[in-house]
Amino acid sequence: MPQLIVERTAVASRVRQVKRSAVERFVSEYYARHPDWVARYGDRGLQLTLEDAGYFVDFLAAAIEAGAPESFGSYTAWVVRVLEARRLNRSVVDETLHGLEAALAGAMGTDERSRLRPFFAAGLAALDRDSPGVAAEHLDPMAQHRAVFVQACLAGQRQAAVGLALEAMKDGRAPIDLYVHLFQETLYEVGRRWEGNRISVAQEHTATAVVQYVLAHIYARIGRPPVSHGRAVVTGVQGELHQVGPNIVADALDADGWDVRFLGTNVPHDGVLGAIGEHQASLVGISATMLTSAPQVGRLVE
Repeated sequence: MPQLIVERTAVASRVRQVKRSAVERFVSEYYARHPDWVARYGDRGLQLTLEDAGYFVDFLAAAIEAGAPESFGSYTAWVVRVLEARRLNRSVVDETLHGLEAALAGAMGTDERSRLRPFFAAGLAALDRDSPGVAAEHLDPMAQHRAVFVQACLAGQRQAAVGLALEAMKDGRAPIDLYVHLFQETLYEVGRRWEGNRISVAQEHTATAVVQYVLAHIYARIGRPPVSHGRAVVTGVQGELHQVGPNIVADALDADGWDVRFLGTNVPHDGVLGAIGEHQASLVGISATMLTSAPQVGRLVE
């Protein structure tokens, strides 16, 4: 293994080792500076602050292991958008980054501390950038159709959503076009609405469940060519809870002439290896939605 990767892995491991003490130190100091938070948010607020700071450290460790400061910056920018949509100032994130860097530095050696700086610098730089806008839908023939589909998904109207998808197929849309331009884009829009605090977690989960329901109906209508490319296994890595992405990839491969075994998600590594052997797969797709799942992907690949 290249020396640089070994060093990154060692620093990431050290960050994970000191996570708990660093988070507790940061939160203690933060509440000492902001005693009004105790009255405003109580014990529940304290617990959430500990959890959120822990997420920052988890993502930092994953970004270090991947050698990707820009990913930590992107995560920071996302947190800012989520908090501002819920009427919390981005200064909270600024203070969190500075506080966590100091708390981690206090538990790590000089060389380790120097390796943290590019990542915290990327996070702080993200605070100075404007939130990225959503790209305009230029010449998108499915834009209006998708707007109705989004509403059906958020309302939990499964049959209406199936009807809209079938109507699009009658208009000449290929099933895989629906996967990309209707289902995928709908879930992106649902995610943006949750990020902007315009829908609840329950609505987001409802929309995802409806899309999965529609996927099952459209999958049954995909014309399958003879198997010409070989056998494939597609799975979500252990600990991964999101399934729609690999589901779409598995169906697309199926439609392209692969004999696909889709395992779902959060599959133990020995189960994945058993399926690869049993199916005699020549292609394996491993899904992970967050950089924090990268270590598990690496272990499964090994």
